[in-house]
Amino acid sequence: MGVDVPLVIDTTELDVLEAALKTTPGRCLINSTHLEAGRLKADSIFSFAKTHNAAVIVLTIDENGMARTADRKLEVARRIYDIAVNDHGLRPEALVFDALTFTLATGDPEFAGSAMETIAGIRLIKQSLPGVLTSLGVSNLSFGLAAQARPVLNSIMLYHCVQAGLDMAIINPAQVTSYADIPDDEKELSEDLIFNKRPDALQRFIEHFENVAPGSAQEAAIDPTEGMTPEQRLNWGIVHRHKEGVEAEIDEIIHRGGFPSQHECAVHTLNTVLLPAMKEVGDKFGAGELILPFVLQEAGTDVIDVADSPMARMRMSAWAVCDVVQHKVGTETTLHFPTRGATCCACRATCWLRTPSAFAMCSSLWAIPLQLAIIPRRRIITI
Repeated sequence: MGVDVPLVIDTTELDVLEAALKTTPGRCLINSTHLEAGRLKADSIFSFAKTHNAAVIVLTIDENGMARTADRKLEVARRIYDIAVNDHGLRPEALVFDALTFTLATGDPEFAGSAMETIAGIRLIKQSLPGVLTSLGVSNLSFGLAAQARPVLNSIMLYHCVQAGLDMAIINPAQVTSYADIPDDEKELSEDLIFNKRPDALQRFIEHFENVAPGSAQEAAIDPTEGMTPEQRLNWGIVHRHKEGVEAEIDEIIHRGGFPSQHECAVHTLNTVLLPAMKEVGDKFGAGELILPFVLQEAGTDVIDVADSPMARMRMSAWAVCDVVQHKVGTETTLHFPTRGATCCACRATCWLRTPSAFAMCSSLWAIPLQLAIIPRRRIITI
């Protein structure tokens, strides 16, 4: 049986680590090392990583403990970088720095600015050590808070960390809400707490979520699409990644009439409702308001038949990826989506796309048996 994803080797025993690296095919990620007891153990781990071409998660901890300020996080990261890259010959991209964070639930003034320092630390590490990657256990931030409060705080923290340069996160994706979908009052409460803007930030945050029960009937009773037209409901469903009801809305639009044929109605719906909604998702991704899993989720929502046409499904799926990729490749770039089994040309055109996430994004096109589709960004596709 093959393993199609990289394995993370998590052990404190060097002999176990060495055996795992020798046994496991492919490239592994070692979790983790630091300098809490000096560099002796770190030297061994970096040596194994060099021998077996592994990447290493490194924590911003040294003999003085866990680095709390952004400057200290960078100081420790520089020291680890020097050991790994200059002494052991690892490439910078083989290092995944975890800037670490404390919970904000204690109310201890000593840790009130810890989230802000972590965000600043991520930014400093990315700016000062080109090529390295960063990671964070985001949910540590909300440990000890009420269950209904944690997803909001974690989601806001994730958004700001990504803006600072975070490459990967340890978080439950089922409990992540896109920044654009979080109510303004909850954004303000969360950001007051994360950035330590006011002394009563924690108390206000806790009091707000005391009145919000997880999955409450009140929340379930609110219909954000009430009073909308079918076209508006369809647009909302795509932008907010709600698949339920999308096909029903399309059927209502198609069979309502008003066009000489259902085909012309389908074209009109595609050009005036679906594509603008997908473009909005692409714009939010480009602005950092959505992370990749939400974009892929939206692309899945859009693989709905607007006129019982397989080509409609295929081209809509292609557009979802096209708009996202174009935000990174450039607005003048034309994307060529080759036939099944080939690599998207965009992946070869920019180093940003040479990442597992980007290949996962582009791989959704591989199952689309298009011949050669040339789809410049912002061009309306008709069928």
